[in-house]
Amino acid sequence: MSDNFDQRPPDERRSIVSYDSDDMEIMDAKSLSVLTGQEMLHQVEIARRFPRDLTKARATLKSLATETEEIAEECIYALPRGNKTIEGPSARFAEMMAFAWTNCRAASRVVAELEQVIVAQGVFHDMETNCFRLAETRRSIIDSKGRRYNLDMIVMTGNAAGSIALRNATTRGIPKPHWLPAYLAARAVIVGDSRSLSVRREKALHRLQLMGAQPDEIVKLLDLKSAAEITGEHLIRLRGLIQAVQDGDTTIDLVFGPMRKAAGPAKTDVAQVLREGKANGETNVHEENQTTKKRAAKKTAAAVDGQQGERSSERGSQDANSDEQRQSVSSDSQNGIGTADPPNKPTDEVEASAPDLTEDERVLLADLRQELAATGSEKDIQAAWNTFEEAFAHMPAHVQKMAAERLAAARQRITKPADKKATGGEAISKL
Repeated sequence: MSDNFDQRPPDERRSIVSYDSDDMEIMDAKSLSVLTGQEMLHQVEIARRFPRDLTKARATLKSLATETEEIAEECIYALPRGNKTIEGPSARFAEMMAFAWTNCRAASRVVAELEQVIVAQGVFHDMETNCFRLAETRRSIIDSKGRRYNLDMIVMTGNAAGSIALRNATTRGIPKPHWLPAYLAARAVIVGDSRSLSVRREKALHRLQLMGAQPDEIVKLLDLKSAAEITGEHLIRLRGLIQAVQDGDTTIDLVFGPMRKAAGPAKTDVAQVLREGKANGETNVHEENQTTKKRAAKKTAAAVDGQQGERSSERGSQDANSDEQRQSVSSDSQNGIGTADPPNKPTDEVEASAPDLTEDERVLLADLRQELAATGSEKDIQAAWNTFEEAFAHMPAHVQKMAAERLAAARQRITKPADKKATGGEAISKL
């Protein structure tokens, strides 16, 4: 049979391969069609020999849909559209419908992948009544920035489109009077009673927050003033929204995106930026700030070094003409009046030797030290600290303590008495 396969028309080349021991047989499209037709005739014959019990089918569906609170919550989807919410049976509920209805065939598949959308079809065939329903669904494969999804996202979108198409075909193939009572029963389970409303409300809000929604956005979506006003009907909308996101009907960004655009850009969370580095492919704001501060600190350090060089030259000329003063200072130091301040470690060494510091924390502390070193008054110190205060507010306690120590040291340096005999180090600096 396979010898003249390549010479057959293209429509007959669509085939399946079946294996029987060591022999391989290629079945052409015509033979496959005959086999499929025979299978369907056999299923129709069985369906008519054992017809469904409608009462039992409705009872089975209701029992499945209300088995637990969690199952009932998966039976409903809700999509905000404009000023209203579209609500209906979910893909999970459609699966229960096909199981309870019996004597039926249901399937879905992706039939096309276009440039901007993916197309899926769902079919439902009642073998007992020969009622056939087909539903087609299109889902976008373009993100909010106009870029096409990658392969994994296209596959996931195709699966979601197939699930939605199958749901639509099933709900159209099974008459509504047979599944509506079970759907309303599941709704009643979601609402619950007044005693469990607060617990269910907290669970729904928590689930939406895990998906990326904010509490104030959820309250605004429901057109309420606070979460305490959420009732049982609102709870159904929230649970339906959760299920719609899980089924692929919508996304959190699509639901809350217009609301977020109207509210304007959110305030940058400095702590999160410091901990996570780069998020969503955007430039790390903290790194940009640190680069700017480093450049300013280098300029300041160069100016300070120049001033210190001039002072060293002046001190050298004064040392040549003031032997008596130096002897006096040396005598004071030996008598215990004061000792010279030890030289500070270089900034990089101080932060590098500190334990339990991340790279971001070391850089931030080093920049703070450099900024404070360039100050000459309490006003300058406060201005320098204001630049870093918000960033350190989100840092761990031990990092905040180190920053406080650097701030206190800078203030102590400014407020030291001008007495030349306070310490040997200060007396030397005045020479």
